[in-house]
Amino acid sequence: MKPVLGRGLIWLGCTVSSWGGLALPAAWLPTAVAQASAVVNQTGVQIQINGRAIAGAWAVEPASQGNFIWIEEAALRNGLGLELLPGLSTTRQAIRWFSDGRVAEGVEQVPARRQNSRRYLEVSTLARRSGWALAIQGNQLLIQLPAATLQNLRDGQQGANRRLVLDFDRPTPWEWDAISQQLRFDGSVPTQLAPNLQRYGIQAEQQGDRTSLRLPTGVGVRVSSLGSPDRIFIDWPATALLSPNLSPSPNSLNSSPSLLTPAPSQPSTQLQQRQVTVGGATFPVYVIQLDLRQPNVRLAPIWAGNGSLEGTQVLQAVARDRGAAIAINAGFFNRNNRLPLGAIRRDNIWYSGPILNRGAMAWNDQGEILIDRLGLQETLQLSSGTRIPLVALNSGYVRAGAARYTDAWGSSYQTILDNEVVVTVQGDRVVSQSQAGKAGSNRFPIPRSGYLVVLRSANSLRSALTTGTTLQVQQQALPGQFERFPHALGGGPLLVKSGQVVVDPQGEGFSRAFAIEAAPRSAIGLLPDGSLILVAAHEQSQGRGPTLPQMAAIMQQLGVVDALNFDGGSSTSLIVNGQLVNRDRGTAARVHNGLGVFLGPPAPASLR
Repeated sequence: MKPVLGRGLIWLGCTVSSWGGLALPAAWLPTAVAQASAVVNQTGVQIQINGRAIAGAWAVEPASQGNFIWIEEAALRNGLGLELLPGLSTTRQAIRWFSDGRVAEGVEQVPARRQNSRRYLEVSTLARRSGWALAIQGNQLLIQLPAATLQNLRDGQQGANRRLVLDFDRPTPWEWDAISQQLRFDGSVPTQLAPNLQRYGIQAEQQGDRTSLRLPTGVGVRVSSLGSPDRIFIDWPATALLSPNLSPSPNSLNSSPSLLTPAPSQPSTQLQQRQVTVGGATFPVYVIQLDLRQPNVRLAPIWAGNGSLEGTQVLQAVARDRGAAIAINAGFFNRNNRLPLGAIRRDNIWYSGPILNRGAMAWNDQGEILIDRLGLQETLQLSSGTRIPLVALNSGYVRAGAARYTDAWGSSYQTILDNEVVVTVQGDRVVSQSQAGKAGSNRFPIPRSGYLVVLRSANSLRSALTTGTTLQVQQQALPGQFERFPHALGGGPLLVKSGQVVVDPQGEGFSRAFAIEAAPRSAIGLLPDGSLILVAAHEQSQGRGPTLPQMAAIMQQLGVVDALNFDGGSSTSLIVNGQLVNRDRGTAARVHNGLGVFLGPPAPASLR
């Protein structure tokens, strides 16, 4: 069967049905499509799935057994609900999307390739098995799947989780919105099943052929699909049972409330996925907006180490372990020794001090926020009158001079450079002085009623810090406004101040290579009404992420007054209710720290 041409479309298939008044194949059989010039090497950058526009590139190419179709993996994930599972192969991708239940855990492998900084999956078999109808119109790939019908609900136990199983009559595009706690799919819910959903506190809202199932918020839901039979699983912790008392309105199947309207007891948060154009380049941007003046919305620094500032972990795990409902990666760190390189302050305690007068954010428990460049001036005042300036506080950033480490760093300090001199201070008095050897070979306990002073290439200071010397620490944050904020996180560079772009990477001690790099980026911004936005920006269609000036322009377009860049590249991570929402699972690197958002009382007693 040759492709059929008509009305500006190229059909890929053989049997025909009706779709919006146009003749359209009911199923696509790629092995039956002839090698016709009309479909050879067709490419495009726009996709429609059941009439919904999805950002993503595609290509149709000839093969010995027919034409094959490649679709950008992000479009398959966002438009269909296809799960991208971790794996090491660059030419195969493990996926799950209504996959045959006879395959182990429903995991199947599809061909994969990277081209022009995009990663594509070849989905001929998936399309044929699931009854897709495909057509090409200009640079658009049109995909149509028949609407599904929910046939049954079942519940039970899955390990430590409770599980609700939704049985469908066929595969359907689905989407889990972690912010609004909604499962959306193309299909309908029979009237007789609505009371069964209500038993779990789930409201069904239907708009045309699209149905949204709204779950009670804050239950830590995970959603997946499996085939044979076709079904979607909704898993949640057994300790967070879905409420049976939520009373949907009688006409909930016909209502259409805002998709981001929270339950009455929950603070309002908004997740947006936007395309922002700056200087002719368009970037996909994920934005979460928070009003910190609402009750039961709190910010706190979170980090990977357990009782120590040493260590890294993927942000998903850090947020889960600390109980954060939302999180974004934050400060920089040394990837070799996994130590922080910037400010971390919580409850008026400097867990890690600022460095190089870099940009930072600070906040209090009343919802006030300050974004500016931050410095910390510490001095040892000796009883002899000698003053010794300190170059760092609880930091992985090292340079010649004296640095201080308190028990906020952890119970002990491991040397970072060769031949450090470690001075132990307890009760404002030097109690010992030790010569360390090779970097990492010595570990010194940090007294709870004192601290360590570490001398690096500063032997001239040894004679001033002999045993018995009494001393005091004088400390001042710069500018002084930071003193009134009990919490802070460092990043850099500062992007926007008072609505104006102020990017100066080299002025904040970043390298020239960092200053010109194009990469995915994380940032936070303060809006004129006092709201805070968390932002993750990714690669544009040409495959390059934003530069720092472009990121500043993105933040300006989002309407910020002040904005701060955080660590980026593979660290860029945005977590909502335990889910990584801005990139494929398994592609985010380990990070040292992040900004955690906690919803509902009380505040965690300890986040370390």
